This record gives sequence, structure tokens and C-alpha cells, in this order.
Amino acid sequence: MNTLDKKYDPILEFIAAKQLKITAVAFENDLINITLNTNQLLIDSLLKYPRLSTAKSVDRDNFLLIAQGTGIHWPTLDEDLSLYGFMKDYLHTSFANNTTIKIL
Repeated sequence: MNTLDKKYDPILEFIAAKQLKITAVAFENDLINITLNTNQLLIDSLLKYPRLSTAKSVDRDNFLLIAQGTGIHWPTLDEDLSLYGFMKDYLHTSFANNTTIKIL
């Protein structure tokens, strides 16, 4: 494979450049709260994730951080989510809703 075959992905580049990692996961009502090593909080609706939204608390709380902290795995639910996916959804939603995005 030559280097011209590699596609640039700004989201992956951002995650790598900022060395972003998931450090904690918590659930509150119908929300999933993802804490990053920068102490930033990503909040998303559980309704987007049917396996998580219908799962028992004990199964939701049984997760592992994987891929050097860039992913979450729920073994009893056979569910995997990634920091990349959260960031991509956030950007998509922000642009779709004409939300101001502040990049520092």
C-alpha cells in the first residue's frame, strides 16, 4: 500500500493530536456521560443506542475501556462504542443544527 492510498480523517487526527482518551462512563436518566482525560464531558442520548437504553443498570455498568481508551465495550450486551463515533455524531449534529462550534 502506498501512502497516497491513505485518506486523511480530521476527526482521527484531532483525537490523536490532542491525545484524547475516555476516562469514565456514567449514566443519568436517558443520557450517557463520557468523561475525557481533558476533563471535558461528552453527553449523548441513550435513545441512539437501543442495546444500552433497554439494558439493566447492572449490564450498563459492566463496561471496559478498550483501544487505549478510545473505545468502550459492554461484554454482556455485545456493544461497542468509540470516541471517534461520539465526535463524528457531535460534529454532524452541530452542523445540521447550525450550532456554533468553537475550536481551541
